[in-house]
Amino acid sequence: MNSRRVRRWSLLAALTLGAIGPRIATAEDRDPRAVEIAGSLMEAMGGKAAFDAQRFLSFRFIVERDGEEIANWLHSWDRYDGRYRLDGKTREGADLRVIMNLNDRTGRVWLGGELQSEEAAAPQLEQAYGRFINDTYWLLMPWKWLDPGVNLAYEGEQTLDGTVYDVVQLSFGTGIGLTSSDHYWAYVSRESGLMERWAYVLQDEEGNPGTAEPRMFRWDGWETVAGTGVRLSIVKTPVPASDPPLAIRCPIETLSPVTDDGVFAPPPAAKPSG
Repeated sequence: MNSRRVRRWSLLAALTLGAIGPRIATAEDRDPRAVEIAGSLMEAMGGKAAFDAQRFLSFRFIVERDGEEIANWLHSWDRYDGRYRLDGKTREGADLRVIMNLNDRTGRVWLGGELQSEEAAAPQLEQAYGRFINDTYWLLMPWKWLDPGVNLAYEGEQTLDGTVYDVVQLSFGTGIGLTSSDHYWAYVSRESGLMERWAYVLQDEEGNPGTAEPRMFRWDGWETVAGTGVRLSIVKTPVPASDPPLAIRCPIETLSPVTDDGVFAPPPAAKPSG
């Protein structure tokens, strides 16, 4: 997908980022210092064991431009068995619900409360999977550094606005995620131990990855989710600030060891169309 078209559509909301998607066996290239930073970063976020214990995640992916909400998607995900639900509105303003399994990408789609035919549902299922890849990466990327196929390179320290950061580059093996030629640079604060910025060049940018000008976002609003010990960044804003102002917000609805099976049940009174 052309990056300019994506940005016109939802201002980065639809970019298919990084390595949550399909994986293949790959020998990772990981600098020991970068691996050390990955471990300390996860500890600063509450620890891998605490995060792994949370089976069910529900959060919103909200894009705001000039103070106006232009996108709002609700994600509900059973992280153990791949059940997934997406709720939001299409560009035409119709209510959309997708219930699918991420492992095989099969599922059902409702538009305006009407169950869609298998043929009509196919593109919506594909788009929902891409949105899952994108939106969860904006929320969970700091937890994904040690996933299979992720390469880590330590690039030294850098001081920005008075804060000293360790900078780690993330790249991906062929076939990792939907866009394996993306590159990211994570900025981990020496003071907080948290990833407070990232920069990226996507594989469909003008020029080649690594040569196009990286774009940077601040990762702010770090919160500890009640009852879990897990810390997540809820607010992302571009650096330098955009005009008009842009913000991506990812408020957490639920993070829990227990899944509500009713979330993945079909909506009542669903009627087939066509």
